[in-house]
Amino acid sequence: MDLSRICRTHSLELASAGLDSKHPKEWTAEFRHRHSVDSVNTKRPLKLLAGSRLRQVLADLKGRDPYQTSLDLSQDKIGEKGAQALADTLRHNAHVARLFLACNQLGPKSAPALADILQHTPKLIELELWHNDLGADMWGAGVGGALKQASSLTRLGVGSNGLGRAGAVSLARNLQHRTNLQMLDLDNNQIDSSGMQALVPVLERNPSLSYLSLNCNQLGDTGAQALARALRREVGPISLELGENQIGSIGAEALAAFVQQSECVTRLDLADNRIDTRGALALADALRFDPSMESLSLARNPIGEDGVIALFGALQQKSSLTLLNLGGVPISAVGLAALASALKRNSKLATLYLGPVSDANMHEVLEALRGNHTLTSLDASRRGEREFSPGLEEPPTLAGDPEMKDDSTWLAIRKLLERNLALARKRHIGGYRLK
Repeated sequence: MDLSRICRTHSLELASAGLDSKHPKEWTAEFRHRHSVDSVNTKRPLKLLAGSRLRQVLADLKGRDPYQTSLDLSQDKIGEKGAQALADTLRHNAHVARLFLACNQLGPKSAPALADILQHTPKLIELELWHNDLGADMWGAGVGGALKQASSLTRLGVGSNGLGRAGAVSLARNLQHRTNLQMLDLDNNQIDSSGMQALVPVLERNPSLSYLSLNCNQLGDTGAQALARALRREVGPISLELGENQIGSIGAEALAAFVQQSECVTRLDLADNRIDTRGALALADALRFDPSMESLSLARNPIGEDGVIALFGALQQKSSLTLLNLGGVPISAVGLAALASALKRNSKLATLYLGPVSDANMHEVLEALRGNHTLTSLDASRRGEREFSPGLEEPPTLAGDPEMKDDSTWLAIRKLLERNLALARKRHIGGYRLK
């Protein structure tokens, strides 16, 4: 199933999403990629009685295994009372470094318990609270104050919690003096440009931030400009997830300027925005100068033929892209010709998503692929939704609409992609896991 469409890229609502314990592989890879989880328990059944995993964890902490460093209670429905029971137990356990509480129906009344947890786990470096209906009001003195004092915490996930502008402001106020954040996930929180502006001091003071996710918010062009300004400082590699944010070409131009100036963005997701040709041209120019960009998504943006041609033109130069997602973007015959030219010269691109294409014009791409030995995956489905996690799961060599499967051109393309994938495995390149 396609995890990227469950509120963009998060997929912890496993049972409601139709996943069960018989096929955990795909959501495990996605969850690990998004949150750098050391381990995900795929053996336990997903349909549990509320709090059943919590009861086992509490018993272990009090008895045979008091030194656990990573607790995964995601999807356990522990609620407010369970959170308090966990907090009480953790008062006597100073070893927990990673705590995953996603999808647990905590609600705003769990604020005292969360504050206790933050205060009594001095080694906590990662806290995941995705989809708990926490709301906007709990980020003040209680939880907010505890966050301010939790000096070891470097990775925080609070996506899908209804923060809104007020919650973003409160959260930012209590994070702005931190200087060691590495990951911040604020997906799906109704954060507008004002909320983004409140987060600026947090971003300015955390040069170690390597992953920022703001998918499914309402940043708009003004918010994107504020974000670009906030990130203009000495930084290391950073991944930016900004899908579904009503960003137009003004915002795209600001982000492109940051990409070009910083040379540190490794992944930029701008899918499902409002970026037209002008914004695509700016991003294409940035690609020519950024040696760090590995993944770019402009899926389902109205970038037009000129935007498509400009992006393919950038691939002909010293582009470092290994993944380009133009799913849902119509590709004309002229665009396919530009792609063919790029494939003849490009030696980096491994994965490509294309929007609607004409089968009749794919012969040029086929001929170009005969001399290309790096492209291993081509998704030509109409919307390009089957995104995967690079380095964790091998993508399909060819994905598309059903009518493609018997077309001779597509069959020939598949064989060439399979050849390239075999070469990538043989050379141990491209980040693929050997089987």
